[in-house]
Amino acid sequence: KCRDIIRTGPQAFLRLCDILQKFGGLQPTQRASIEEQVGIFLYTLGYAVKNRKIQFFFCRSGETVSRHFHKVLRSMVTFEEYFLNQPDGSEVSLEILYSSRFYPYFKDCIGTIDGTHVQVKVSNEDVPRYRGKYYLVDAGFMLRSGLIAPYRGVRYHLKFSSHEPKSPRELFNLRHASLRNAIERAFGVVKKIFPIIASTTQPNFSVETQTKIILACCIIHNYLMGVDPDENLIAEVDR
Repeated sequence: KCRDIIRTGPQAFLRLCDILQKFGGLQPTQRASIEEQVGIFLYTLGYAVKNRKIQFFFCRSGETVSRHFHKVLRSMVTFEEYFLNQPDGSEVSLEILYSSRFYPYFKDCIGTIDGTHVQVKVSNEDVPRYRGKYYLVDAGFMLRSGLIAPYRGVRYHLKFSSHEPKSPRELFNLRHASLRNAIERAFGVVKKIFPIIASTTQPNFSVETQTKIILACCIIHNYLMGVDPDENLIAEVDR
């Protein structure tokens, strides 16, 4: 039941609390332990509910819930460098290295890039910063130095088709799709664990706080994948 409430098993939860206290500067108060503060934070991320429902669940005032949420959030984002570090390209990914489908063809691949939509509420004062602005994208990304896109005009995602690849380019696109699925899968798992970034309801935080929430969700996801992956949830995303 622990995973249903705070999205993690008990041992991983206690270890996370210990990490936040020892390395993230999070401290208990006279009336709230580290565990309760982190529990409030994870419950908020995991259920995307309004403050008053969290008040009821934890028997705390709205001000207390909000204060502890923001304290843990500030502590959590300090781990960005550790849990969201970028590969330096010095080693080949084991998934590629030990697969005859991918190695040596993708031996220089250091990661995958994708985008996902997260609903963010912007204040009236900030609207001019976003209105009329845009990113230029295509089905994937434009081919440029440092990026390898699939062949255009060639079938993609053949794994969802009964047709076998009929040319080297189709085979490349199939294996390209198989590798790039890692990032799509990761986004799917993050949103399943933390509905706060998948919810269609309007968030009641500032843009800066919403940005930190997204960052914190990714940090916790990476932490859990290392110590307490939810195999049932991962299987659900893979279906």
